[in-house]
Amino acid sequence: LMFLILSVGYPLHLTRGDMPLDVSLSPEQLRFAHLCAGISFLGAWGLGALHNATREAAQATLERTLKVLRESENKLVSLIESTDDPMVSLDAEGRVLTANSTIKRLYRERLGKELEPGKPFFDPEQPELFERWKPHLAEALQGRRARFEERAQDGSGALMVLNLNPIFR
Repeated sequence: LMFLILSVGYPLHLTRGDMPLDVSLSPEQLRFAHLCAGISFLGAWGLGALHNATREAAQATLERTLKVLRESENKLVSLIESTDDPMVSLDAEGRVLTANSTIKRLYRERLGKELEPGKPFFDPEQPELFERWKPHLAEALQGRRARFEERAQDGSGALMVLNLNPIFR
């Protein structure tokens, strides 16, 4: 409707003959200018409609992707939490990515600290633990599985069998 008013109606109104024209354009040039303005207006409306449709499609795709990601994350958390074995995932710098409740409880009992994602797994106040694990961590970082045994340092003397498995993205 705006296209018709802008490109046809208004120029006809201006060039009716009983109304003096106060412009430096001839009636034909004025009609052509208004026609171009109407086409521009119609093009802007079309681009806006296209933008809205594209944005809605992108939003729908994003929502579907996030739903799939949440479902996948929930399955992974269920898997990690379903075992009584301590499990922790570290990045290449030794920071915690994820950990199950068993390792969080052990960490809290043994070190008196909370195990938090993004924080270093190895306590900087106990560098000897990191030094003992360093060669095994290096193997895992090179893509090989590492298995070793270690006695608990809490006085119980419990033997722990540790498996380090690389996870590739």
